[in-house]
Amino acid sequence: MKHKLFIFDLDGTLVDTNMANFMSYKQSLSVVDYVLSYEMFEQCIIGKHWKKFLPLLLNSNDTILIDKIHHQKIKLFKSFLTQIKLNLGLINLIKHLKGDGYISLATTASKINCYDILKYFQIINLFDHIVTGDDVKKTKPHPDCYKICMDKFKAKKENTFIFEDSETGIKAAKKTGANIIVINFKTSF
Repeated sequence: MKHKLFIFDLDGTLVDTNMANFMSYKQSLSVVDYVLSYEMFEQCIIGKHWKKFLPLLLNSNDTILIDKIHHQKIKLFKSFLTQIKLNLGLINLIKHLKGDGYISLATTASKINCYDILKYFQIINLFDHIVTGDDVKKTKPHPDCYKICMDKFKAKKENTFIFEDSETGIKAAKKTGANIIVINFKTSF
């Protein structure tokens, strides 16, 4: 039985999805005549959950409209997969660590987008367990996604290593008491 658990975030850690997310949100927001700039995308969207930033961007709490834009973004995302960059260094590390412990993925991304990315890069088989934003009630900065992974493998916090890039994800990881490895995606890719 393996005693170590390695948990990887997806966006900004294993893959750089910024351009794919930006293009998807830009097109989905254009339906309501909102012109999204890349600067606004960086300030308001990166590292945050859609349920938090869409109401602020739209200056609206209209859940039907917000859900419609979010679902449109998910549909559009698949057409921008070629804009995603893979962090080959971490992928090689995962291959090396696989024999040493369990490998999990914990992301706030939707299940559809997460699996589309993993299938596109043919890396889905690297993970023993995957938790997406659709699998938790509270997303990061709540530690639920990490705790689900830790509970699945009965991993102790001292034997768990979480790879994260965003401030929100790091806050969530700290709440577990596990070891944290901070990834700077700008220098990793």
